[in-house]
Amino acid sequence: MICETYISEPTFSTLITIDPSRFIVPPITLSPSIRKVLRFGITFLGDVYVLVALATLIYAYGGYPFLKGFINELRKRSPGMTTLVAVAISVAYVYGSAIILGLPGSFKSLRGTS
Repeated sequence: MICETYISEPTFSTLITIDPSRFIVPPITLSPSIRKVLRFGITFLGDVYVLVALATLIYAYGGYPFLKGFINELRKRSPGMTTLVAVAISVAYVYGSAIILGLPGSFKSLRGTS
């Protein structure tokens, strides 16, 4: 049962992120970063709020098994891999949403100077 949950939610989240037939406005076409790279995207008044709402849906649905496992591990006071994944997706979601909503910063990768 738990293995099915770990497979089905992330698969569904990936499909609604990429496959336009799952959503009328797929989140990837609303992304400012993707718009810059592909020079294509959908823009309209309030598109960032729609992007954050879709990201919230994907985070909540796809991350549910990890967040549920995180709570269980905290109750048992024995953090494991689920805790690591839950913290990672939560930090990524919060930071990504903050950047999209106007927090100064960027999604640029960290590059070494050599």
